[in-house]
Amino acid sequence: MPRSPRSVAVLLTAAALALAGCSGTAGSAPPLETSSSSAPASVQVPDTPMGNTVTWIIGQFESETDVTAEEWEERLHPDFLEQVPASALVSQINTSIRPAAPFTVTDYEEGELEAVATLAGALGEPFDLKVAIDDDGLIIGMLLAPVEEEERDPATSLGEVTERLDGLPGEVHYLISRDDEVLAERDAAVPAPLGSVFKLYVLGAVAEGVARGELAWDDTLIVTDEVKSLPSGVLQEEPDGTEVTVENAALKMISQSDNTATDMLIDAVGQDALGAAVVAMGNDEPELLRPFLTTQNMFELLWGDEDAAARWDGADVETREQIVSELNARPFTLTVEDAVMTETGWTRGVEWFASADDVSDAHAWLADAAQSDPVITEVLTESPGIQVDGDAWSEVAFKGGNSPGVVAGSWRGVSVDGSALTVVIQIATDDAAAAQEAMTELFGLTEDVFRLES
Repeated sequence: MPRSPRSVAVLLTAAALALAGCSGTAGSAPPLETSSSSAPASVQVPDTPMGNTVTWIIGQFESETDVTAEEWEERLHPDFLEQVPASALVSQINTSIRPAAPFTVTDYEEGELEAVATLAGALGEPFDLKVAIDDDGLIIGMLLAPVEEEERDPATSLGEVTERLDGLPGEVHYLISRDDEVLAERDAAVPAPLGSVFKLYVLGAVAEGVARGELAWDDTLIVTDEVKSLPSGVLQEEPDGTEVTVENAALKMISQSDNTATDMLIDAVGQDALGAAVVAMGNDEPELLRPFLTTQNMFELLWGDEDAAARWDGADVETREQIVSELNARPFTLTVEDAVMTETGWTRGVEWFASADDVSDAHAWLADAAQSDPVITEVLTESPGIQVDGDAWSEVAFKGGNSPGVVAGSWRGVSVDGSALTVVIQIATDDAAAAQEAMTELFGLTEDVFRLES
């Protein structure tokens, strides 16, 4: 982990590496029970400045009450806070990490200013906690990731990046471009599953509503029991009647992939506005996103109504609109216990679909809209999902997503010289476990692209 305060690691959830898909952050699905046959052996964290920081973080992970942003703001370097607000960080800790407590430290390695602790929780798989501090003891980097069996070898050329992308499981689509120049692509014009990358279109519809004066970023939305969806996110845990602004809901939708926030914004703009935004943002096959599914709709089709799911597969737009109308007419009663993360839905058409070209165009459209509305940039860049060189890149917009068998990531970085680098990668396989395992490589190769293009 780099020691420079300008290279700040983002807090990522242990299971999903911050892809933050529709059902993709840790805590989004029923946690996997760890074996109870034997307790993991523990190791001692040393009483050193670095070790004391790690011990404090683990204490936060095991807190019996919600941790607060104020506690973390005292520990985080200002450059970290510029990239990841303390409020976003503690939200992930409270919803995705604390439920797996207590934790046992099963391995520990320390340098003077950096350390890696392997943690085994009461629920879920073990994960690595990577921490870096500066000379004053402030945290400049923190990453939660699957336990590394061996150190990853970075790609040394764009050719190696594409070769390794081509070796990922299932159907692989990607587009890497710099401004108008395509650097690499594979089936970039072919529609593929998006996971929560679809939320870019929701943000576009909201931005259009704000631009037309039909909506305002400070308008109030109400969390109701009827609109609450499944994790990821935090709003589903809020009491009925909780108020959030449109801007706050948009921030949660993009940076935390909050599904309840997403459905609230879909309700706020309506189907007609969403359809118009999909077209305006350059999508070549907008009928694939008609009707525009809420996350509740998606979960019902995945794990709820088997008859609706059977009718959905291969149906025309009119039939699908009728199915969605039926789903919306009754209460949403699914819980995380109903989620079966090994069952893929995209092979039956249960997903949001668009091509890598479409996603690239959506990012470009949002970047243009942000010229007159900086809130859009704030929303898209709050959590970049990867580490980049802050001296080379002034901002990185990011939205990722995953669902069973689907992993997708999309980035648009603006370099200090003003050029834009876009990376869109989509993986779809009928092997849900293989898709999850591909996440680390997907994110690593994206970091390689940004490093090579610096």
